[in-house]
Amino acid sequence: MAANALADGISGKSFTKTYETFKIQKGGPGTFYPFAFTDIMGLEKDTGVKVEDIILAMKGHVKDGYKVSPESSLSEHDHKYNKEPTLNDKVHVLVSVIDANKAILMSDDIIKTDEDCQTCSQGHE
Repeated sequence: MAANALADGISGKSFTKTYETFKIQKGGPGTFYPFAFTDIMGLEKDTGVKVEDIILAMKGHVKDGYKVSPESSLSEHDHKYNKEPTLNDKVHVLVSVIDANKAILMSDDIIKTDEDCQTCSQGHE
């Protein structure tokens, strides 16, 4: 990888605070595979990413470096809002990573939020 993603498997809280894209290097420097992984804050009651931000990210409106806030979503007037996303800016596959040991402990609110994200991704172009 061109950069390693950080992780926190101890606290049970979202470690990611900033929207960031990771590319996988192919061959020499500056050459990457034609796909990327993007990390965003997790779904948590009261302290996680807003569904609106996930939808905006899927549509390509979120620029790298956007500091995710559980209190508010990205606005069109923010400098990290991409007004004219290209096909490469859009998210084409949405993956939720859930600790299998804690899945049964997920609140109904988090499950509903995850379902809302899945519904959005199914209608996403």
